[in-house]
Amino acid sequence: MQQSLPFPGWPFARLRWYGPRDSSTCFFVSTPQSPVIGPTRTMISLTANPTAASGKAPGQAPARHLNMRIDGEGGWHYQGGPINRPALVRLFARWLTSDGAGQYWLDSGGERGRIDVDDVPFIISTARWAEGPTGPVLTLGTTLGDEVTLDGTTPLLIRRWANSDCPYVVVRPGLLGRLNRPTYYELAARADEEGGFWSAGDRYSLLAA
Repeated sequence: MQQSLPFPGWPFARLRWYGPRDSSTCFFVSTPQSPVIGPTRTMISLTANPTAASGKAPGQAPARHLNMRIDGEGGWHYQGGPINRPALVRLFARWLTSDGAGQYWLDSGGERGRIDVDDVPFIISTARWAEGPTGPVLTLGTTLGDEVTLDGTTPLLIRRWANSDCPYVVVRPGLLGRLNRPTYYELAARADEEGGFWSAGDRYSLLAA
């Protein structure tokens, strides 16, 4: 049996269910704003691997592994191949959640599945400075369009990645972004001799404590 349903969080997008009504297998089809996702009719299942089920928190849909991965440079992959449609990646990123302990899920509200993340889900690729009441204010942007302002409420974290100390920021609760090299070098050029800089009246450091 085949049924088409509106998909939460994406106006006019459609899900198509195949099999019995209680089947948890569903596939993306298309949106009016873009051609069918992927070349010809590539479809992505939110429950691609029902045998790899994991636990679920109270009130949440069952979580299964989706055969989906975010690589160390922020690239999204499905069943070993890259997802090349930016609009689709941004949609998935909107559904991304984490328990803060290294487990990541896509949660559409009706379906929930676990994905793999090599490092962190976001890459910081832009740095924009503006003048505020207390001096310069830095806003960092991800490759997917998210923005984070260093205003005293968002820490700059230093963690190890690929044998280097790298700066990270919290993009959304439980979801970090890592500064790419050009953005890091841009901030390093503005840093003082101790590796620090100021944003919105607070001091941040590019060096590990």
